[in-house]
Amino acid sequence: MYSNYKSFKEIIDPHVLSWILSNTLDRSSIVRLCNACGVSYPGMRTKSVSSDLLVADLVNVFREQGSSGDLVLKALAKVTADETGELRRIK
Repeated sequence: MYSNYKSFKEIIDPHVLSWILSNTLDRSSIVRLCNACGVSYPGMRTKSVSSDLLVADLVNVFREQGSSGDLVLKALAKVTADETGELRRIK
């Protein structure tokens, strides 16, 4: 399990996580992340589902499944790596 998953899960509000995912990941990344986390919709392709519903379901699996939570955190870490590195240089 991702080392910060448990502490992040305890402090992050689901609405805030939804906002973060919506504003840091593009649609194709959200779809890939849903597929990796096992989010599916019977009779529909994941890429046909609205982004709002995909993000809401990602937040739910983040909160319920540690392995999916790890994938969500890794995706966010990858997207924000440049900004994180810049902040570390400022310290």
